[in-house]
Amino acid sequence: MAPAVCAIGVALLLWGAVLLFPVYVSKEGLRSYTLWGDYRTIPWDRIDTIRPINFLGLRYLRAGTHGAGAPVWVPLWLSDKRGFGEEITRLAGPEHPLVKAWKGKFLFCPIDA
Repeated sequence: MAPAVCAIGVALLLWGAVLLFPVYVSKEGLRSYTLWGDYRTIPWDRIDTIRPINFLGLRYLRAGTHGAGAPVWVPLWLSDKRGFGEEITRLAGPEHPLVKAWKGKFLFCPIDA
């Protein structure tokens, strides 16, 4: 019974995190949260560092710029992985470091249409 309770607790925690910390993309760039929970927008052409992170068992990509503030965190457990991948490809281009990293994390679940 304890594993079921833990699974339900984790599911509720993830659901709450998705609602409380959404990730935004636009023609201006990527808007997401830092480690401290504050939001920051990074223009697409300024993102030059992508690093995979496992934080408390949850996987993320950290996107940043050298010497220009805290990186933002992009959860790999977004509710619409395919849609997010298509949108960042459209906005940033297929050769963008975030697009390449995002596609690399889902080799067994391709996001290309």
